Amino acid sequence: MEDQIVNRLRQHGYQLGLRRMIIIQELCRLNRIESAEDFWLILREQHGISWATVYTNLRILVSIGLMEKEAGLKKSCAYRLIHTDHPVIPAYVRT
Repeated sequence: MEDQIVNRLRQHGYQLGLRRMIIIQELCRLNRIESAEDFWLILREQHGISWATVYTNLRILVSIGLMEKEAGLKKSCAYRLIHTDHPVIPAYVRT
């Protein structure tokens, strides 16, 4: 999955710096995060990554179809990776 994310980001013209790679590796390990803030707290503690970097990368991954935002019970959203082995079906089509 990590290779697919890296390839898609490169296709869209994004650079792959150390912080972005750390975020991608953690997302692949977890597959789903309950909130951007919880994810950021883990990354900040372990790697010193800023909130803006985490949020920007989540937004990019959602915009290019690699992640999906899920409505959560908290006021923040959960995020999950979309496995690109299968065709991506837009949320409005799913039942």
